[in-house]
Amino acid sequence: MASFWQYGGWWAPIVMAGVGLAAGMAVLRKRVDFRRRGYRVRRLGREEHVYEERGAEGEIRLLPFWREMLIGAPSEVYLPSEDRWDSQVPPWAHGRRAEIVERIAEYLGPRDKFVDR
Repeated sequence: MASFWQYGGWWAPIVMAGVGLAAGMAVLRKRVDFRRRGYRVRRLGREEHVYEERGAEGEIRLLPFWREMLIGAPSEVYLPSEDRWDSQVPPWAHGRRAEIVERIAEYLGPRDKFVDR
């Protein structure tokens, strides 16, 4: 019976290790980035996203939002309007709409359009 190694299979474990290392580094980079900045944006589902922020005592604060991906057009990010912001977001986010929108825009990129809901 022919050995796996006889047919050049020696490179498969190396490639798999490289892919695993790259994936691990990506996860580690995201965690370090979150620690350094204190906030991040994560995708939860097809359109569901969440803005996460680390509080003063280390707790994680969450602000869910929707992002609709449109073909051939900028994506639309749905957040409460400025006049409804404080009544629709958690207390820790009150009065901070501009700051949070800026942070979300930084993470998502320049092609996104913010839409009041």
